[in-house]
Amino acid sequence: CGFVPSEVQALSYSVTAGWTVASGNSFGTPCCQVTSGFNCLPVVGLDTSTTTSLALSTGEYTATVPTQVGLLTEVTALDVGFNSLTGPLPTQLGAMTKLSAQAVFSSNQLSSSVPTELGMLTGVVANFELDDIGLTSTLPTELGMLTGVASWFVMEQNNITGSIPSQFGRLTSLTANFRLASNNLCSEVPTEVEALSSGVAASWNVVTGNDIGTPCCETLSSVYTCTPTGAPSPVPSAVPSPSPTASPYPSLAPSPLPTPLPSSLPSSMPSSAPSPLPTAEPTLVPSPVPSAGPSPGPTTPAPSSSLLPSPAPSTPMPTPSPSAVPSPLPTAAPTASALAVRQIPNTTTSISAASIGYTGTVPTELGLLTDVTAIDLSENQLSSALPTQIGSLTRVTALDFSSNQLSLALPTELGSLVDLSVSFDLTANELSSTIPTQLGGAVKLASSFQLASNKLSQGLPTQLGQLEKLKGTFAVESNSLCGFVPSE
Repeated sequence: CGFVPSEVQALSYSVTAGWTVASGNSFGTPCCQVTSGFNCLPVVGLDTSTTTSLALSTGEYTATVPTQVGLLTEVTALDVGFNSLTGPLPTQLGAMTKLSAQAVFSSNQLSSSVPTELGMLTGVVANFELDDIGLTSTLPTELGMLTGVASWFVMEQNNITGSIPSQFGRLTSLTANFRLASNNLCSEVPTEVEALSSGVAASWNVVTGNDIGTPCCETLSSVYTCTPTGAPSPVPSAVPSPSPTASPYPSLAPSPLPTPLPSSLPSSMPSSAPSPLPTAEPTLVPSPVPSAGPSPGPTTPAPSSSLLPSPAPSTPMPTPSPSAVPSPLPTAAPTASALAVRQIPNTTTSISAASIGYTGTVPTELGLLTDVTAIDLSENQLSSALPTQIGSLTRVTALDFSSNQLSLALPTELGSLVDLSVSFDLTANELSSTIPTQLGGAVKLASSFQLASNKLSQGLPTQLGQLEKLKGTFAVESNSLCGFVPSE
């Protein structure tokens, strides 16, 4: 059932003995129409040039939202609320840039993260409703681009976690409803978002059913790690020596600490919760990351590019005398801590921090380190989703987040890492959803492509066949993939 991919159709021109695909199958008919118990949205087959409205809030539709909905680029009003739709919201919705009247998905069973591509629907001026559909993960900063929405911006009654992006304060056209109640939101309401309450007449409901005012590290201890108030800032330390096993990463050898060590440590530590990055106008590639660097630290010699902040020791370091040899750092294993990306210089070119014990999420500020060419954060306890800002690291040639606890969907922005030429390894995490087709853009990759031991589902994208330079390892076993392996 479904449709024959164009790549497979192209084979019919080169085979000589026989190309038999359609006989005895139901190609041309959506799979949900030939599977018992499903009634799919009547999207496939519509005239893409004349269809301007989809009013399908009838309560009779099930199965997933077809990706082909993104082909209906002339549609100005979309309402598929109050059905029993399941699965993820397709990223192809971002192609429906002529949507103006409304984008309504209320009261379904979608249970997925919010695609960042929804930030491209900048023409919507009336209703944007994604309430009561089982959404997870965090709120994408890109939704702050929907500055034309005037009546309803509603995402309440979901399972969304984390803090409210300050970019939502750009929704200044709202006059009726702004509702994020009954989720798992935490931390403080940004002042920019608080200011919207003065212009919203019907309902501004953010606090009810959330943990607003409570630090996220207290409500989501499995994701965030609290830093004790008044704790000293971490002292940069050399990355542990790599294990004897050969690594594919170039030039990741640690450099020694600068001497002498600072005589005193700062009295406060920056917050471990990542601040949302500003989002530029939506494009089909990741938004540029602002050039602002981390807040200045103590006036000590800058660490070399291979240094990464590690957790502070339990007692202050003594100040060495000028003639004394500096005491070595403690040899005990470091305590678990959040990844302090803000303290890494913007000029850093490699991050090698395997088996350090880092916890919490991968900070969005990682996208600021645009000079980095190699990242190894394997064998830590990093969790939740990879930030979309990782797509800004366009100089990266080797990326390793294997053996962590990363979950949710792989960001499509990974397809922007076009300089990946050594390895791509996300083995042994808890990644779900599908494999993004954009990963087929890593055409320089030569050593390894590894997504084994996750929870990825559906089929292998045919675009992965473009990785023609790959000579080492291609591993996607131990997932929930199905269908047939594309010939590519």
